[in-house]
Amino acid sequence: MVDFFHGIKLVRARWFPIVLRDCSIFSGLHGLASLMSLDYKDTYLPLMIASCLIVEQFVNTKGLGSEKRLVLSISKGYNWNDFFSEFGLTYMELSHAYVGKYKTYFVKVGHLHSRRFNIQDQLKGRVARCGVSPRLYYGGCREQQLKLVQGLATVQLNDYSTNATTLSSSNNITAAESTDVFLSSLSMTDEQKNLQNIVKTHFFEKIILDGLCSSTFLDMIDSSKLKEGITQLFDAFSEYNNKVHQQRFQIIGENEEEIQLKAGTSKDDFPALRRHQIPLMPSNLHAILRDIVSVSDKAINGKILTFPLFNQRMCSLVHVPSSRNLYRFIRNAKETGWVKAALLASASGAEEGEEVAAYHLLKYMCTKYNDIFVHVASAAGILLTRKEMDAASAAAMWEESNCPLRAQRIILRHLKAFFGRRITVPEHEMRELELGALLPVCGSIDIGGNEIFFWYKNIDDAIIHRMKLEFEYRGRDFFQNKGYNKLDVVLGGDHGARRFRAVIQLIFRNNNCPSETYSVTIHVGNIDCNKDTRKILDETIGKELNSGLKRIYGKILVIHIMENVCTPSFSDELPGNNNNFYFAFEMRTFVAGDLAFFSTLLGKENMSSVWCTWCKLSKVEWAQTGHPLGECWTINDLLDLRQNVACGNLASVPENLKGCTEEPLFDNVPVDNYIILVLHLLIGIGNNLLNSLLEWVAERVEKLSHHEVVHRNEVIFAEA
Repeated sequence: MVDFFHGIKLVRARWFPIVLRDCSIFSGLHGLASLMSLDYKDTYLPLMIASCLIVEQFVNTKGLGSEKRLVLSISKGYNWNDFFSEFGLTYMELSHAYVGKYKTYFVKVGHLHSRRFNIQDQLKGRVARCGVSPRLYYGGCREQQLKLVQGLATVQLNDYSTNATTLSSSNNITAAESTDVFLSSLSMTDEQKNLQNIVKTHFFEKIILDGLCSSTFLDMIDSSKLKEGITQLFDAFSEYNNKVHQQRFQIIGENEEEIQLKAGTSKDDFPALRRHQIPLMPSNLHAILRDIVSVSDKAINGKILTFPLFNQRMCSLVHVPSSRNLYRFIRNAKETGWVKAALLASASGAEEGEEVAAYHLLKYMCTKYNDIFVHVASAAGILLTRKEMDAASAAAMWEESNCPLRAQRIILRHLKAFFGRRITVPEHEMRELELGALLPVCGSIDIGGNEIFFWYKNIDDAIIHRMKLEFEYRGRDFFQNKGYNKLDVVLGGDHGARRFRAVIQLIFRNNNCPSETYSVTIHVGNIDCNKDTRKILDETIGKELNSGLKRIYGKILVIHIMENVCTPSFSDELPGNNNNFYFAFEMRTFVAGDLAFFSTLLGKENMSSVWCTWCKLSKVEWAQTGHPLGECWTINDLLDLRQNVACGNLASVPENLKGCTEEPLFDNVPVDNYIILVLHLLIGIGNNLLNSLLEWVAERVEKLSHHEVVHRNEVIFAEA
């Protein structure tokens, strides 16, 4: 029967009456027997009685005196809810409704494919509104019906009535189980006498045939063995019930294992469970716990879930409902009050201790789950006092905001006065960051009435300092395992946000594995200016950066390792064979940036759109498709051209200058090593596409007049 219900759990849900009466009002109802395709009187009723889901009772019939007739009702012992819980039939539901004047129990079978409906909706034909056909539909049930009938064909249901009665009587042993507690306080004689009375009244007189005397059986009983016999009888009943319980689990394909205890612990360590014959099975203990929780909700004369432990310390059990999200959590906390109950339990039930317990709980949560606690408090608008800005973050903040030391102290003093604590680490911890750091060379200069601030680092010093850090933190094994033997130094520069920044990128390469590289980036220069002109670069950091490139051009970076001490240096040749362990990197220098940056460094400022950076062709020449290759520039060619112009040997006309208006600012990196970046190419292509689209919109969509187009272009050029 359990397999049948599991097999049809996905069919459309319906309410089925369990018991039908011999009345005309029940003639149109389809009962549970119809769903199971069983004969109501010959098969269905014996099956329900054998399963203890229906019991037989004799009741007085009004108007007929002492005459009694047989009726069917829902079992009050082992009932349908126990049946659902025992076999995992959570999708089934028991309810009742009045059919005419008769109270009738219904069971819901199947799955609700749409919104919920009740028994009255089904009886009154309103189920169609809920997406369920009012006509009974057995689709998908036929195969399960055949399996049920085939299974029952091998069972003699006539024998089940006796078994059902036996099971019913075995469940009604509550009075006998409780005798051990009461009789323990009596003398031996009184105990034997009371046991005999219990056995006579509640056992012999219930089972002997009419006309026989129960005293005859008592005369054949040894009173000294009666207590032990009753105890063993209860143990046997408990063992039998456990076997039946296991068999029912096996029917649905599940196995339940007995609870395993720690070493040195046995069932005798739980006297209450042993006295009441409760087996150590999860389902039994769960059923008892559910009943205890239910009793605590309905009790009005005491707190059932608050009790003393063996050491007389009070303990409270709090029912914590599970919550899928924050909304359900808050709703459950309000409806059940479990949060307050937990705080009161921690405070030993004292109302005045609830706030103290809340303080202790929040203190623990702040320590145990600090990040989550900070996130929740921040979302609630609470500024917490635990988190401080570390030294590196604070130093980065002050450096980017260009805030001097005196201003830093004033800001921190006001913040501390308002929030009651400091929000950054002490100043001395930030000063410790300077230990071992390569400090920049700072300065300022007046250009065109504007004071320009700048700083720079010597490129060779920056490389040596960074190599020391790399070997200190990564170790020599990193470079040895990678086999790096080449080092490319790429200088890049760009202007943005009213600041020019210069960086170098160190790219380590392995000739045997060109694809595997390792790179680091170092900031080597900064100018606070509105535009990075040739004059500003020349009078601030340009000459120093050029000198740094000159000192490393064509050199070999040699790193000697002795007693885990790293000593980098630049050399013209590889070191000789000696006992020192060393690394050697052949160096190349490159320049990366946009065309305007290249033109400024090569002495061709503002000529990037007219003359080629790498050859001597003009825009008119190189813009033609299939043009011949031009003569490539070299640094010496640029220097010779400017020297001839200065000496008067060459006329200063565009045809002769070819865009070279000044001497190169950087004269140590070959022109071939100026790398055009793909990013700038894509930006240029994107700008051209955008400008073409805007022109098309202006001509075809907006249809501006020539006068409006001229004024718009003037505004665009002025803003640029």
